[in-house]
Parts: sequence; structure tokens; C-alpha cells
Amino acid sequence: MDGAVPTESMPAERMTRITAIVPYRENPAGKSRLAPLLTHDARRRLAQAMLADVLAVLEGARGIESILLVGDAPGGSSGGSKLSVLVSDAALNSALELAAARAFEAGAEAVCIVHADAPLLGAAELDEFLSAAAGSDAVHIAPCERDEGTTLLCVPRAAGIAFAYGADSFQRHRAAYAARGVAVEVHGRVPDVDLPADLTALREALQRFVSVRGWSSQVDVLARGATRALLDAYRQYGEDYDAGRIVY
Repeated sequence: MDGAVPTESMPAERMTRITAIVPYRENPAGKSRLAPLLTHDARRRLAQAMLADVLAVLEGARGIESILLVGDAPGGSSGGSKLSVLVSDAALNSALELAAARAFEAGAEAVCIVHADAPLLGAAELDEFLSAAAGSDAVHIAPCERDEGTTLLCVPRAAGIAFAYGADSFQRHRAAYAARGVAVEVHGRVPDVDLPADLTALREALQRFVSVRGWSSQVDVLARGATRALLDAYRQYGEDYDAGRIVY
């Protein structure tokens, strides 16, 4: 075959080694700002279910080599073949610094912080984010719906660790890396569930889907974990859910 190039001479596409780091708490203080709507046990179950949703998306993401969950050991059966757990009672930024250092020591070329309270994070959305971040010298960031928090943050090894989670973390992360001379690429918003209004928005997003699809197996495909639990809560508690009184 004149002009043909042997298959073995073609270099395989090289994947950037990205470790997803997922901070997680399900202790009594977890999701305390949802206390007006949810009892502690309901908040714990919601946290577990949202974590299961996020881990499922990360497990299926081609751009994620490994997943490191840091904080509380998860209850239930969350996790898959990519997952390892680093139990730590350190404050959020300190725990993330510890996890990032461990990931880089293990050979990661970038770490992607993914919060466990983003049950609407889609596989296509995550793949697009990771594709942009892979091999990039820039820090890539996706804020929450209010442009205050940081739902996704991908940091290459060379950029160093400058985590600034807490109030206004989106702007603080941008400022911290800009001060280091590191470019920051901002992506579209990824909603999280942190405040009562976020829970309401999640319910409304699911109801828009249900109003089109109806109660069907297609809902179950979308509604893994947290979303399915919320749909079940709405179906079971009806008016109480509408009135903002979800009590388990």
C-alpha cells in the first residue's frame, strides 16, 4: 500500500492526568443553611444522594483519571473503581491543599475540584470543561449560579495551590491566580445546592423536565440519587413540599 503509514507509527493521543478532588461533609454541620427546609437526617441523606450523582458523572468522565474524596467517609455505597478516600477533619481549604498535594505526588498533572452538591452537573458539560482544561496552562473555573461560589476549579500543577473557598470564592480564586500571573478561563455556571433558594431552583428544574416527559423510566435515567429522592419527596408530600416544608 504505497503511501500508507503503519498504524503502530501513529502516536496515541496523550491524556492529561487529571485527578478530581471532591470535598465532602455529612456531619451534623453539613448543609446547615438548608435547616429551614430540612431536618438533619434529611440533609444527611440529601448530601449522600448528591454525592452519588456527582461521583457517577466523574466515574464516567474520560478526562478524569482518578477521584479523591476528602473529608468525611461517605455513608451508603457511593463510589467506583476510580475512587479513593482521604478522611480529614481539617477545614475546607486545608483539606483540599492536603488532597491536592497527595494527587500531585501520585503523578497528577492537574487537579479538578468538584463540589459534591452539584447534582445537575451533566456528563457533556463536564467533558467540555475537562477538554478545555486538559493540557492548558490556565486555571479553569465554573462558578455557581450566583457567581459567588466555585463549583468547578481545575488547576494545573505549575499554577500551584491557591484555594480560597468560602465567601465570594469565585472572585477570590480569580484574583489569587491572577496575582500569580496565571491565566484564568471562566466557564458557564454550574448550579449547586447550598441555600434554600437553590433547593427550590433544583426542584423547579426537575419539574420542568417532568412536565414535558411525565412520570416515566426516562425520569429515572435523569434522576439518579438526589434528584430522584427529591422527585419522590414531591410526589409523596405534595402540598408540604410546595409550601417549603420538607420534614423527614
